[in-house]
Amino acid sequence: MNVIEVDRVFIMCEEVGETVKQLNHLLGLSFSDVIEGQIEFDKPENVSASLSKSGLELLAPREEDSVYGRFLAENGPGLFGISVRVEDIDLAVEELSEKGVEPIGRFELNKFTEVFYEPDNFGGAYVVLTEYTTPHPAQVGWSDLSQ
Repeated sequence: MNVIEVDRVFIMCEEVGETVKQLNHLLGLSFSDVIEGQIEFDKPENVSASLSKSGLELLAPREEDSVYGRFLAENGPGLFGISVRVEDIDLAVEELSEKGVEPIGRFELNKFTEVFYEPDNFGGAYVVLTEYTTPHPAQVGWSDLSQ
């Protein structure tokens, strides 16, 4: 598997808009508009998200009975996981599968693909494999990926 770089760091929070305000006030970080999206796990999961230009992504569940909701209830706000950019996501998924590690979800938007893995396999943090050919969402914004 060819890992290109750490792509993003995910922070779980209770409310994205309030956390954006807090990190802007305390650290001077600016974030994209808050978007509402859906991730495919065993069932569709609704999530709120915002992304900084430095690759820090804030996430908040919109439902208690979801992967994100359960994580927040069990662990509280904080580090959720990391995204690593890979050269060939299908090959990376195949290589992990051969090692007994299976994905739990997938998100696709045009030429942007993510595959999600349980934290038990990676030292306690969710790992997301990411492949894209468009500019990074932190540089162009999530809405530009949908075009």
